[in-house]
Amino acid sequence: MKNMKNKINKLGHAEWTHHPIGITKKRWVSSLVMALCLVYSIVGFNSTGHSQILVQDAFNGTDGDTINGRTPDTINTLGVTWTGTTQAASDTTSIPSIQAAAASTKFDGSAYFSTSGISSTANLINLSADIELNNLAGNPFDGTGVGLGFWSSPLPTNGLESFANFGGLLLANSGGVYSLNLLENTGSTVNVKDSVTVTGVNSSSFYNLSYQLNKTTGALTKVVFNGVDYTSSFSGETYFKGSNLKDVGFYGSNATSVAETAYLDNFILSVPEPSSYVQLVIFSGLLLVGGLIRRRILPLKQWNT
Repeated sequence: MKNMKNKINKLGHAEWTHHPIGITKKRWVSSLVMALCLVYSIVGFNSTGHSQILVQDAFNGTDGDTINGRTPDTINTLGVTWTGTTQAASDTTSIPSIQAAAASTKFDGSAYFSTSGISSTANLINLSADIELNNLAGNPFDGTGVGLGFWSSPLPTNGLESFANFGGLLLANSGGVYSLNLLENTGSTVNVKDSVTVTGVNSSSFYNLSYQLNKTTGALTKVVFNGVDYTSSFSGETYFKGSNLKDVGFYGSNATSVAETAYLDNFILSVPEPSSYVQLVIFSGLLLVGGLIRRRILPLKQWNT
């Protein structure tokens, strides 16, 4: 055919060496593979749903309904129910309850469930919730505030402080100064490992707090509050692994007044989807093949005619 030449390779096969538009077949295949990489990167990695939600609770219900024994209302892949407790054993009204489609917690109440249903192959865990401190205020070094995180044993029970053996992030308002505090408590002793002041916060609004932990290293990453990344303030952690992750949930604590109340909403426990890792492997493979073809390291003799 016009403008197309061939030659006989060492195996006796005809091989195209020139294309009407001026590129070899190898270059054409290379360009195709690289284009597929680009399309996959746009469609695959920008698609939603890279986290598998295990438990999500929007706390819909009737005002006054207790959290204790509640089943999460949105997603409950783990099949869990909440356990609600308070230090004030004689005051069951301090157990977290439903108020205005959110969970309210006052004085020293906690709500949690077991993490035993999380797959052992899930190395990363994501935790997220919206928090409004309302009129709950005090010193974070007393455990005062709203905590989002995990417990080791023994778990909080009626008569035991909600922050006992708690590890996680505590949002606190101490004299109008708002802060995020990393707690790594042993028993009822409050251990504030790290702390950072947060700005642009008022007591009457909800703010999202989220973070990710690594069950192997115990590290804390992707710490975001109100859209601001505070990860650098909590670097070098090794706490979040093993028996320190027995149960997960939230607590509210105030050492002085039962009347002080905070709110938590849109609780989400999730893990990265396995498909995210598969996409990464496929993308890397396509990119590698494209590079090999472009450098003529891979002969592609199957394209010879």
